[in-house]
Amino acid sequence: MKKVLLGLFFAMFAMQVNAAVVPVVSESQSQGFLEDSPFTEEHYFELASDSGKTELKLDVAFHDQAAGDVVGFGVELLKNGAVFKTVLSQTSGFFSIILGVADDYSLKFLGTGGKLGSATLSASAVPLPAAVWLFGSALMGLFGASRRKSTAVAA
Repeated sequence: MKKVLLGLFFAMFAMQVNAAVVPVVSESQSQGFLEDSPFTEEHYFELASDSGKTELKLDVAFHDQAAGDVVGFGVELLKNGAVFKTVLSQTSGFFSIILGVADDYSLKFLGTGGKLGSATLSASAVPLPAAVWLFGSALMGLFGASRRKSTAVAA
């Protein structure tokens, strides 16, 4: 009896169903999606940073594999279930957008009468602009000048 129960226990773990893995788009890897007509399924993805950034620039390139047979071909970018950006094109297109890494994203193909559509997503870190460093040094200079002025008045 013990052997039967032990066998059932191991069989239970051997036949477990794996949940669908959500693909990750980060600075080190891009992600591609391919879909047949009618371009309605949402493709979920996770935006993650390898370098600890809270925002990434997402580059989306999409293409009608049917070479112009699609009417109103394009993609919708959804953020937390709501449409965030829609781009329509005749055969192919490209757009970039800065997004936070903590939200839930999905991509949906648009179009009717098409045969096949594809999209490639790649991410890059958003660089800190030089103006931030200059602004910080200017604030430090103003703070130092006001400190000197208050010290001279006290003496």
